[in-house]
Amino acid sequence: MEFTVDTIQFANVAKVVIKGLDMKDEVSQALLKLDGDKLIIQCTSQTTFFKGEIPVSHVNKETNEVTEWAVDGKQLTTILSILPSFPMDAKFTMSSSNRQFNITTRNGKFKLPVNDHVIEYNMEDVTVLSEIDSTEFMKNFTRASKFLDSEPLSTASATSCLHLIFDDKIKMVGTNGFSLVEIAVEHDLKVDSDDTPIVLLRSNQLNLLANAFEANTTLTLIESNNLFGYKDSNNIIALVSKADINPLAYEILKTRVSDEQTITFDTNSLRFATNSMFKLCPTSDLIHYVINDDTMAVNDNEDDMKLTVIDKSADDITLTFSKISLLPVFNVLEENVQLTWAEDAPEIVKFNVLKEDNTVDENIFIGVRSEEHTSELQSQR
Repeated sequence: MEFTVDTIQFANVAKVVIKGLDMKDEVSQALLKLDGDKLIIQCTSQTTFFKGEIPVSHVNKETNEVTEWAVDGKQLTTILSILPSFPMDAKFTMSSSNRQFNITTRNGKFKLPVNDHVIEYNMEDVTVLSEIDSTEFMKNFTRASKFLDSEPLSTASATSCLHLIFDDKIKMVGTNGFSLVEIAVEHDLKVDSDDTPIVLLRSNQLNLLANAFEANTTLTLIESNNLFGYKDSNNIIALVSKADINPLAYEILKTRVSDEQTITFDTNSLRFATNSMFKLCPTSDLIHYVINDDTMAVNDNEDDMKLTVIDKSADDITLTFSKISLLPVFNVLEENVQLTWAEDAPEIVKFNVLKEDNTVDENIFIGVRSEEHTSELQSQR
C-alpha cells in the first residue's frame, strides 16, 4: 500500500484536525482513511469530532488491502511540526508488517506507527443551523469569550459557557457574573426561527474552534447530537461538545439599564487610565471613576489619572467597579465609549460602543455591575 500527498495540503488540514485529539482521553484517536482519490484525516475524542480531506496521487494498493488506519496521534503531531513549509511530495508506504507508515520526502523519512484497533465515530442527526462570514464569526466569538468566568470544568456553570442564540441574528453572550456582553451578528438562519436554538460551549472548548479557518469565507454552523461546530470552505469539520447546562435568563438585566445619565470618553484614554491603576495598585480589587464637572478621575483611593470628557449629561458621581468586571470590556470597545446609568440607582452601568458617526452600536450590549449595588448578574454565578 502506498500513496502520495502534498506536504503543504497535508499539514494545513492535519494541523486543524489534530485539535480534536485529546491525549488524556483513552478512546481518543487519529485516523487516516483512503477514500478513492482523497485521504480523510479524522481526530476524535469523547468531546470532539474533527475531520478534513486532501487529494492523493500515485495510489498503489491491492484489492483487499485495509484502507483505514488508527495512527499514533503523538507522533503525527511531531511530524506535522517538522514538515517543510514549502510544497513537496510525501510518499506514504505501509510497512510489510502493517504496523507503521514510512513517510518519505526529499528531505527525510519519518515513521508513523499504526495502532491495532480502529474506533468508529460517525456524525449522526446533523442539523445545519446557520451560515455566517468566518471573519465576523471569529471576531465576535473571541470578544464574547473574553467575558467568561474561568471556573474549572468540574464546577462549570452558565457563566463559564459562551451562549450562542440562533435568532434573526446570532447573539453571542458571555458573562463572568460581574459584567455581561451580548453581541448580535448577521447570519443566514437555516432553521425555523420559531425554534431559536441555544448552544452553550464551555470555555475550555472554545480554543479548539478558534482561528482554524480562512478569513472572509462562509462557515456553515452545524450540530450533531451533543456536538456543535462548523464546516468551512475547505470541507473541514470541527465539532466540540455542548454543555448540558441551563442557559442564563439574562434578558431582564437589559431592561434595568438606563440612559438617564450619560458621559462619553475616548476609549484609548479610558483604557490607558484604567490599566495604569491596575498596575499602580495590583492588590486593590476596586477601581473608581470619579466624575466631577468636565473631568473624570480614575483612581484606586491612592493614585489617580484624570481624563477629559468628550460629552456629559450627568450629575457628579463616583462609579466603583471591580477589576474583574472591567478587564474584558476593553476588548469590545471602539474609538469612543459612552457610559450610561440610572440617576437614582446605578446598579448596572451600560458601556455603549460608539460607531464612527458617534451613534450607539445597537448590536452590542455591555452591562457592568456597580460595586455599590447588588445585581442579578452575580446571582447567575
